[in-house]
Amino acid sequence: GKCGDNLTWTYKAATDTLTISGTGAMYDYGDDENSPWREQQLYITKVTVEEGATTIGRWAFGEVFELREVKLPETVTYISDCAFAMCEILTAINIPSKVTYIGEMCFHNCAKLTNVVLPATLTSLEMYVFADCASLTSITVPGSLVFIEEYALAGCTSLKEVILEEGVPEIGDCMFVSSSALESIVIPASVKEIGYEAFFETGLKEITFVGDAPVFSDGCFAECVATA
Repeated sequence: GKCGDNLTWTYKAATDTLTISGTGAMYDYGDDENSPWREQQLYITKVTVEEGATTIGRWAFGEVFELREVKLPETVTYISDCAFAMCEILTAINIPSKVTYIGEMCFHNCAKLTNVVLPATLTSLEMYVFADCASLTSITVPGSLVFIEEYALAGCTSLKEVILEEGVPEIGDCMFVSSSALESIVIPASVKEIGYEAFFETGLKEITFVGDAPVFSDGCFAECVATA
């Protein structure tokens, strides 16, 4: 069947594999329109998007609860809202190197996701994009970001290592709320503001500033032990 003007999908029951083929953008789903593989959704364990596809549609693979493996091509530059939300046993994903946008709640509650590499082309961290990824242990936030929305990495209770690259402009509001394993962080000189309750209820004990300290918003270090 079709899942884009020039994209088609096939499902192989023998291997529980969904394959997307063709070129161009994928359709968006959710609200009043379910993905065309809705009937197979509870059985899909592997998704392969072939070279030529340029976007991953809204809610395309959200709530595919048995999804274990995803292959995305280098032609993908845009991953829409909730595209992989609540894929609860997905442990890893390779984000293509030219992706500029990952949508709101894209990986929300991917509870087994342990590691993710964000491309150097990414321009924003959207709201709740990795929130409640309870197994995520480390992440590098690229210096290509222009802005960071609220709760981007909230509730990541295993997150111990965060590398903020030079160029990151801010720490978003509530960015790390309840990421309780986070004990230390280095803030690069490019960061000009730490948002409202950014580190609320983290385990933060040590903060290192490279360059001048940024503007501190209300409650940014509330309910944590911090040494500036």
